[in-house]
Amino acid sequence: MHAQELFDHLMMVVNGIPEANQERWVTGLLALGATQAEADSTIAFTTLAFGRQLLDGVVETFPADYVSMHHAKDDGTFKPLAEVDAFTTAVQQALSVVNVPAFKALALRSSEVDAVNQALHAGADASHLQLSAPIVFELAEKGKGKVWWKFGR
Repeated sequence: MHAQELFDHLMMVVNGIPEANQERWVTGLLALGATQAEADSTIAFTTLAFGRQLLDGVVETFPADYVSMHHAKDDGTFKPLAEVDAFTTAVQQALSVVNVPAFKALALRSSEVDAVNQALHAGADASHLQLSAPIVFELAEKGKGKVWWKFGR
């Protein structure tokens, strides 16, 4: 499935059940024909893109890369977010959906939003915040079991 189609399906599913957890959203995407890997990565990268839109103006710059890891002891590999279709599609669409329930539901699940929120509540000066590259865990090889993604700090 193409990134735009996956994005459109995700918005439809999340707008239908914005209070649901990721597992229910994945189930909805699977029912619409997405693979497990497509569903998981579309949710993860859309969450990151929407979170960044929400933080625009609070955080001056965002890392251009993410760290791809396969297990906890993996050193990880830096990869450009600009090469991830799910991320670039969500970035391009973010402003057009900022007022729909799915935007808020996804943006507020971003690890970057959580990190900034915690820093501000702890008294940090917003003008001094710097984010590190988000970590994406890919726990199984594609085609060999379930691939799932989780952003960490």
